[in-house]
Amino acid sequence: MKEHLLELTDYHFWATRKILEHIAGLPDTVYHQPLVSIFPSLADVVKHLYDVDQNWLSRMHRDFQKAVGDLDSISGAMDAFATLRKAMADFLKSQDPQAVVRYRNSKGEEFANRLEEIIHHMVNHGTYHRGNIAAMVRQLGHPGVSSDYIVYLRELGKE
Repeated sequence: MKEHLLELTDYHFWATRKILEHIAGLPDTVYHQPLVSIFPSLADVVKHLYDVDQNWLSRMHRDFQKAVGDLDSISGAMDAFATLRKAMADFLKSQDPQAVVRYRNSKGEEFANRLEEIIHHMVNHGTYHRGNIAAMVRQLGHPGVSSDYIVYLRELGKE
């Protein structure tokens, strides 16, 4: 089960990087271009994903120190997510997926979930917002890029 959680986490960060690399290949103005959508710009969705991923890691790993990543540029966002990816993987390698994590949400309410449940939630949340990004990119008149789990597996040679 631990290997599967590590793979899901790796997929989550791979998919985010894939989307960011795609945006990096579009005109520079696209990242901050205002939109009428669930978020006002692609940069805002990326910042949200980063903030939420950091929040989950800090809830699971009490010693994790949140960083202020440079998310105002695509290259800064890619660097910030790469650093977070490593911190998440390093932490999860030594954890029991069944361990219960007690935490407070953004409203201050207390909850408890198994580590594996939190990882599944985090990956699902990321998939949802990468879908937002894909729709927003198309709304701006550009093609999308696939960040599906099966594409990740194919790239790893796990067909």
